[in-house]
Amino acid sequence: MNCDKGEGRTGGLCSAAAVVALAAAVAEGRTNKEVGLLAAMFVQLGDTLETIIAARECSADASQEN
Repeated sequence: MNCDKGEGRTGGLCSAAAVVALAAAVAEGRTNKEVGLLAAMFVQLGDTLETIIAARECSADASQEN
């Protein structure tokens, strides 16, 4: 699998494989409660990043309208 360019049929698979490997490394040696807390924190991080992106896009759209 060629993951260098992230193109074609394997691009998404490489990202998925990287996420699985990262999750396994993060979970190793931690309790279920610790992993659950980390999972909730990463969800919150993702949601907050999406909010920042949306706010930036709204701000850019508003400045283009004026």
